Order: sequence, then structure tokens, then C-alpha cells
Amino acid sequence: THRCKHKHTSSFVHSNRYTFFGVGEGGLGCYCSLLFPVVKGRVNDTLCNYPCLGNPLETCGGPSLDDLYIVVSVD
Repeated sequence: THRCKHKHTSSFVHSNRYTFFGVGEGGLGCYCSLLFPVVKGRVNDTLCNYPCLGNPLETCGGPSLDDLYIVVSVD
């Protein structure tokens, strides 16, 4: 089973020139995109409280929710 970690996912996204990444399902689901994903709106951050399987100190979404991140280069 693949387990997402924020650090590894953001490194992959950056090296492949994606702009966004999301993690959900407690770290079982991760995705990358060049375009901003369709979202229904922002929810309270406390709802994204599933610990990541790859690193339980991070959260990976919540019930039917994904954590969404934008990747920027810092030069």
C-alpha cells in the first residue's frame, strides 16, 4: 500500500512541475495537478483531522475531504 507523506509528495510535485497536490483518505490517496482542482468551498481546518499513515504527525484529509496544497519555488 502506498502511503503519502507531505514532504515526499511535495518533492515529487515540484520536480515534475505540478502546481497543486492533495492528500486524503488518511494518506492512501494523493494526487498532483497543474490546474486548481474543483472544490466546493473551504471547510473548517478541524474537519481535516485524519492522521497520515506515512507520518501520523501530519493530517491527510478528513471524511470525504482532502488537504490541498499549492507548491511554489523559493529561489
